[in-house]
Amino acid sequence: PPDKKKFYYAFNEKIYMDEIANQFVVKFKDKKKADNHLQSLLTEIADSKKIQSHGETTIFIDASDGKSLDQLLAGKMADVENIVPVYRYQKMMMYYTNEILVEPKPGLTISEVISKNNLGAYTKIKEGKFFSVVTVASGYDACDIANQVQESGLVVYSYPNFYAPIEKTEYIPNDTYFSNQFYLKNT
Repeated sequence: PPDKKKFYYAFNEKIYMDEIANQFVVKFKDKKKADNHLQSLLTEIADSKKIQSHGETTIFIDASDGKSLDQLLAGKMADVENIVPVYRYQKMMMYYTNEILVEPKPGLTISEVISKNNLGAYTKIKEGKFFSVVTVASGYDACDIANQVQESGLVVYSYPNFYAPIEKTEYIPNDTYFSNQFYLKNT
């Protein structure tokens, strides 16, 4: 039932996601430790496509065959900031770490929103011009916190800072004059 599935809000509508079995995103506390553990994980898993670096401290792990996540991260947990399953919405694979994006309603500050939701001890705020990035403390799920903030009614939006793989495709239209339109393919 949808009640048990993970969801986030988009335009005040619940968007339900399906968890992908045995796929995880691991965020390490710093870049150096992430780099060291990435190299270690690459030697433990034969298929290098099952381990991918995303950003400076985040690693995608596909543990669908062979060792479990616990086995792969044995001895590394002290360096882990958080672990989140990978989700699918329709055909798109998506994941988040420990950040949420929040835009308070006019007249409110992000600090007021966090305070009114009793989240001050569990978050770190980086204010931006159009929205704020709120980092959720280790042990808390960013999606659950984002939903709590959204349900408070104090924000325009609040959702996890999603990542999704980008699939590059090259499509050249069946247009006789395409090659003459240099501005359409600027490579």
